[in-house]
Amino acid sequence: MNNKANSKKEKKDRRGYAVPVTIIIIIIIVLIFLFSPGLFKSLIGSVLKSGAPSVGNNSLSHAGANVYAYVTNYGNSTTIINTSDNKVIANINAGSRPIAVAISPNGKYVYFADSNGMVSIINATDNAIINSINVGGIPLDLAITPNGQYVYVVNSANDLVSVINTNTDTVSSTINVSSEQSSVAIAPNGKFVYVADYANNIVVINASSNAIITQIYTGRLNYGIAITPSGNLLYAATGNGYQVINTSNNLDISTVSIPDGTVGVAISPNGKYAFFTDIVHDMVIVLVNASYGTQGLYYVNVAPEPYGVAVFPNSQVAYVTSNLVNSLAVINVASGIPFESTTITMDSGAGIAIAETSLK
Repeated sequence: MNNKANSKKEKKDRRGYAVPVTIIIIIIIVLIFLFSPGLFKSLIGSVLKSGAPSVGNNSLSHAGANVYAYVTNYGNSTTIINTSDNKVIANINAGSRPIAVAISPNGKYVYFADSNGMVSIINATDNAIINSINVGGIPLDLAITPNGQYVYVVNSANDLVSVINTNTDTVSSTINVSSEQSSVAIAPNGKFVYVADYANNIVVINASSNAIITQIYTGRLNYGIAITPSGNLLYAATGNGYQVINTSNNLDISTVSIPDGTVGVAISPNGKYAFFTDIVHDMVIVLVNASYGTQGLYYVNVAPEPYGVAVFPNSQVAYVTSNLVNSLAVINVASGIPFESTTITMDSGAGIAIAETSLK
């Protein structure tokens, strides 16, 4: 009986001590905040940063299983990278001087556009080329509809957009648009196709009929374009900044001037980040809160002449190609600001696509 009473007393005493200790800890934290805010920020930053994944060669398992990056090189090859450990696992032949690359929504096929006017298709399971399609011109970019049924290819040399039917692997339609096309993006709902050109325009196409709906005059050269996952906003890299277009009425809602050289753009799948490559100043400009258009620009130095950019499915990491050196930049936004970056050694690259595929 006495033992039980003593045990209860000890527990009560321990609870009694716990409250003052907690209060003392809180008082210490408050005093540090009031009298040494720099130390407080440093301590809090260290705690938060310790829980964030790093971007070392063996620390990106959070990318997900079977997530691979395909990077087109300026030779006759394409580099495949396993994003779980940042390691190059293969270099494959996919057309002559491949420029752009896109992965089918089901991850089974990878499409490459090359400088000889061909689109090559590989089976992602074994990387074997299964077909090649002549689209003519010089195809600079391509995009696949969300249902995987069509591939839209922009040809900078002949004013045509080629539409490939993936069921037959043939060009089923061509659309006569403006000259000097630069890039293409498709709305997440698959209803609209956006084609940018170097003549200050973005053409909007009805995907069901392939008829041109309207033409958006941006007043600037248009390089890469990308659409937010919600489909509400379209971003255009314009060489000296970027523009944000409201896709509900196709009106320019914001023009942001930043250092000359912005050419590539990608939006994270969660819609939070927009990444712009600056080929002149050798950096990547990261826009936080991309769903709102203009909030929070941060700059990350990378290898010379960054060009293509793609984001992991989990939205935490972006890969950036370099036109000039044998290096691929890895930017980790999960690390917090300032964003961490590292590099992967590989051939200089241009186009890039990242997705979960059937590669074995």
